[in-house]
Amino acid sequence: MSTFSYTARRSLLSHKQLSNRFVSSRGIAFSSTPQIPSSSAVRTSSFAYEQPKALSADVVDASTLVDLEKVVKMQTNGLRKGSPEYRKFIKEKFVQHDLLHPSPFAPPPQPFSENPQVDPKHSSTSTANLKALGYRSKTGRHALTDKHQRKHSYLRISLTERCNLRCTYCMPAAGLPLTPSESILTNTEIAHLSKLFVSQGVNKIRLTGGEPTLRPGLQELLQEMNELRADGLEKICMTSNGLALHRKLNGLVENGLTHLNLSLDTLDEEKFERITRRKGHSAVMKTLDTALSLLRPPSSTWQPGLQSVKINNVLTRSSNLDELVDFVRLTQAHPISVRFIEFMPFSGNKWDKNEMVPYDEALGVIRREFGAENVVPLTNEDGDGTSKRWRIKGWKGEIGFISSMSDHFCGTCNRLRITADGNLKVCLFDNTEVSLRDVMRTAPSFDQRQIDEQLMDVIGIAVGNKKAKHAGMDLLAGMQNRSMVMIGG
Repeated sequence: MSTFSYTARRSLLSHKQLSNRFVSSRGIAFSSTPQIPSSSAVRTSSFAYEQPKALSADVVDASTLVDLEKVVKMQTNGLRKGSPEYRKFIKEKFVQHDLLHPSPFAPPPQPFSENPQVDPKHSSTSTANLKALGYRSKTGRHALTDKHQRKHSYLRISLTERCNLRCTYCMPAAGLPLTPSESILTNTEIAHLSKLFVSQGVNKIRLTGGEPTLRPGLQELLQEMNELRADGLEKICMTSNGLALHRKLNGLVENGLTHLNLSLDTLDEEKFERITRRKGHSAVMKTLDTALSLLRPPSSTWQPGLQSVKINNVLTRSSNLDELVDFVRLTQAHPISVRFIEFMPFSGNKWDKNEMVPYDEALGVIRREFGAENVVPLTNEDGDGTSKRWRIKGWKGEIGFISSMSDHFCGTCNRLRITADGNLKVCLFDNTEVSLRDVMRTAPSFDQRQIDEQLMDVIGIAVGNKKAKHAGMDLLAGMQNRSMVMIGG
């Protein structure tokens, strides 16, 4: 049973102050110890309320409620002010707001009671820095459209924080502490969130990790996602290191996988072991061959087969810049895309600005090798401006550049991320997160429709507060953020 303790003070702030400082105007401090329900548990209320007199006074005081109503613009369905039903409605909105989860890098909570199922990083004593309560019918804005009019149709879902490689640019050699398994989203929760986002216009989902092939029940999860095609889902994608994928790929494609990105930073076996700190280069190359054999031309109706195979290459000056041209040559005879990704700063990866190879420098190397007149720019047909695409004249494949550091593409960003532990991350480089998992697991005893409405309120707030662009690379290098393996690559 979760216990929320409230300490509320009366506030007579103006409408403008309330609008800008809703959380602080309520003066709420809370601590939570959410009980993770077992799969067989019957859903009951997950909250035990301890309502101080100050909060009761705020609820029944008409002058305060008038200002609050102006801020949240909530629909009370004709409920009489001061009635038990009205007070219950207001209290539920307070609870709904407090379900907004802070970044895991907020100050740590005080030690709490014995409960081995609780992940401490999800029990912070401060709320996320979000300024509005609810979006649904209150803002006039679609939940997946931010205040900069960017529409988000691409959802990346991390299935696990576990990985069977230890790439130098991703994590320390000893690995990282992992979230307890009971705090990771279940397949049922992932399928439900996928359906919810697709209902709001998401047409592309990518499964990431960690290494997603380490996730139990991956094939069954793909089956459930494949059923969402009737609701508008068009692409089911996955990013993998390919180490164990060649044994599973046929089954995943049969069950709906359409796009595959393989992480491969070198064509040299010895160098592969230095970069990844593991053996397995031949297994990855076998996966690449298998993937190419499963390529199928796009069709108006879905048929099993891969529509796209891409190689993700994190380019660093001392490790693999000397192989840049060799990777480009892979596109001569194969209809694949090789994408060169700028080295990005994340927790634990010892980012070095001098190791990063900027997009324009890498493109210059390619132009000098193949002739500038033979390196032809391509347009992004699906509206995704993430990759700057090029092709060598007459070659089957293409190359692309992910220039997050030297030439950001924030203005065309259409992606959202859900971490393996259920946090919504609207920007890869923003450490503000909200927990969708906690909404689903600790919601009061509402029916599923009401829980989905709560989820959409939380999602709408988070998307609405997405910044116009992320910070520059020097600032990012000094910011706290999850490691890439904990976010989902």
